[in-house]
Amino acid sequence: MTNNSLTDFGSSYSNVAKLKTFPADGDALIALPVILAVIPLIVVIEELLKAMR
Repeated sequence: MTNNSLTDFGSSYSNVAKLKTFPADGDALIALPVILAVIPLIVVIEELLKAMR
């Protein structure tokens, strides 16, 4: 293995370590009431379930 390969592995590990188990943060949760004012809750839930398949 070359030094460049080790750098790539280190970079990849760093990126994976930064991943969140739930991709939403506080700002997304604050926006939820605004979204629900425009889009019915059932539609939001159905689309989230489709996206997770």
